[in-house]
Amino acid sequence: MLKKEETILKEILWGERPYHHLSFLKINHSLTSEGHRIENPRHLNIVAKIEDLARGILRYYKEPSKLQEWARFILEANELYDLDLGNNEWADQFLKELKNISTGNALEQKVLDHAREIMPFFPKKRALGEPEIPGNPT
Repeated sequence: MLKKEETILKEILWGERPYHHLSFLKINHSLTSEGHRIENPRHLNIVAKIEDLARGILRYYKEPSKLQEWARFILEANELYDLDLGNNEWADQFLKELKNISTGNALEQKVLDHAREIMPFFPKKRALGEPEIPGNPT
């Protein structure tokens, strides 16, 4: 079961919560001309797996500007998210694609297709704090 802090960080990673919810965790976030600035005095950190990135991609792929903003945040929030995408060609492809998206390039169809393979039962948008599986608290 995820702790409250981990749940909030995961939901931001998945695109289910806005960045300003970092303040609930006493994490300061601001967007400057140089990128996302994060002050994390509690040193909260979670591992981001390829499934987490697939979920974020599926959340935002229809909204390119939000997808770009999300990708940039994930790449720049390295003190919040340790990217552990596995050791395979798709891990490299997802990381490369995250970098491409963050600079405004379009999402490659093959990455979107693979995200759908990873998350075939992509959930509806959940209410904040709602369990991923009904009746099973996260």
